[in-house]
Amino acid sequence: MLFMNRTPVDIEATKYDGYRAPDQNATRTNLRNIAFTVTGFYILVSCIAVIFYPPLSLITLIVPFITLLLAICAARSAREDAFWPCILLAILGLILKLIGCVVFMSVFGFEADVKKTPNFRLLHGKKVNDSHGYDGDMRVIFFYILTGAEAFLFVISCCIRWHLLAFRNCMSS
Repeated sequence: MLFMNRTPVDIEATKYDGYRAPDQNATRTNLRNIAFTVTGFYILVSCIAVIFYPPLSLITLIVPFITLLLAICAARSAREDAFWPCILLAILGLILKLIGCVVFMSVFGFEADVKKTPNFRLLHGKKVNDSHGYDGDMRVIFFYILTGAEAFLFVISCCIRWHLLAFRNCMSS
């Protein structure tokens, strides 16, 4: 009774070879939702980074909005693999921005945290330039490095997109 099934196992195994998911758009919808959610968090963290040093830190919003533009273009595309570079760029950019915010807070702090100590020269009546030029220059360099790292991630994401496209063309021919 244990071996009553007379059909070979191989015949039943080939029955499920052409099985596809019932809703093929479910994967695409999930990828689209993931791409837009992670990109939204990336833009949110970038807006928080703008608070740190307002005039210059606005350049750190360039790459997140390019990521949003790429996600919108990928949503209009018919291919599922168009979302992966957007997701990768958004996740790596989000991690980079979070690390950048922590490093900025550790190194520079806020302007309100800086205590004005009385200067000895001011007490004797001599005029002293009390600007934070060196600290401001370091903040400029910090945001240039952060933007450069985001641009590098953008280039890597574009290379991955081209690689996926070339791999698809190679597999189809």
